[in-house]
Amino acid sequence: MLTRWNRLSTPSFNRTPFSLFGELQQNLGRMLEDWDRDMSLFQGGAQGRGWGGLNVDLFDQGENFLFRVEVPGFSESDIKLSVNAEFLSISGERKLEVPEGHTQHRRERSSYKFSRSFAFPTKVDVEKVSAQLKDGILQIEVAKAPEIQPRQIEVKIA
Repeated sequence: MLTRWNRLSTPSFNRTPFSLFGELQQNLGRMLEDWDRDMSLFQGGAQGRGWGGLNVDLFDQGENFLFRVEVPGFSESDIKLSVNAEFLSISGERKLEVPEGHTQHRRERSSYKFSRSFAFPTKVDVEKVSAQLKDGILQIEVAKAPEIQPRQIEVKIA
């Protein structure tokens, strides 16, 4: 007969308060990971990947802001971008349909929508925005307004 090992069944007189807190921290961590995984499955997979369903990196390149957004499985027609002087908004929808003439036996991928907005920390030039989608990464460059861009000053030796 096999007996299932239970870490909580060890005698408590051999433990220190610090080891008990360590175990509590590990158990809470596991519980939160399980909850996050379950919620992401329940909500169609989008919420498990960052706020609003997107993983986004934002870089300040001096003259531009560079956004890198993970959008695996999306095409250019699935994604909508809008920009104004204050915000960049990204939204999209991925629909998965059963191909005609096929019967579905299992579905682990799901359709979902996302929407996310970012406030610019400085003025931007809305006429100089470019976006490119490659290998599931959407790369958006937004130029800063000319008066905000850093200026190089030449130092002269007297």
